[in-house]
Amino acid sequence: MLQALDLFVSRTSHLRTNPDDEEDWAPVIAREALQLAAKLCGERVLRHAYGPTPDPTDRQAALSTASDRLTTLFHFFASLEEIGSGSSVTDVSIEAANVAGGDYPVLFAPIDPRQGKRRNSYTRAVWQLRALEWDAYLEGAGIKGEPRREMVASAFGVTWSAIQKWRSRDLPPIFGADLLDMKIAAAKLEGKNDLWFTDRGSDNRQLLHDGAAYKRVLGF
Repeated sequence: MLQALDLFVSRTSHLRTNPDDEEDWAPVIAREALQLAAKLCGERVLRHAYGPTPDPTDRQAALSTASDRLTTLFHFFASLEEIGSGSSVTDVSIEAANVAGGDYPVLFAPIDPRQGKRRNSYTRAVWQLRALEWDAYLEGAGIKGEPRREMVASAFGVTWSAIQKWRSRDLPPIFGADLLDMKIAAAKLEGKNDLWFTDRGSDNRQLLHDGAAYKRVLGF
């Protein structure tokens, strides 16, 4: 446990040196703190706290389970929670429980149901952004251009030219150019500091996991 705490301090202390960048590095430290908490709990405790995963075709059970898990996560932000704001962890947990009980969604009702728009357009865009973040992360970690692009393109099952179009054409209207630039720059910085993963093997496994998730969104 002391080793895990020392690692947390060493991996985050340099981020605190510039208070002007606090909004940028605060989420990184929060993620590192959650990873530290997971290590302190241990695998067995986490499994019991997380609970068994129900049959994915049983949507009612899945939503109830998600609600329970979010209730546990709430304690991390308990001192800051603004219940009823529509954006708190608790609000999302309550929404999941309500929908599991038969209510229509409120927080998750479509905001802009435009005709001809794919039902999962935003979800696709989120995973496409994830591919761009992976490219930036691996660049920050020192992986050269061609091997890096081949890794990302292969994992996501698309050509590199398609990924380039996501960056230049498809994603700016959805996320905005400034946010897109910030996300990619943050991923590159995390690659330099190795804040996401601890070894190259786990990097590759997580990359393949994210690529597989994108393929599922496409229906494969």
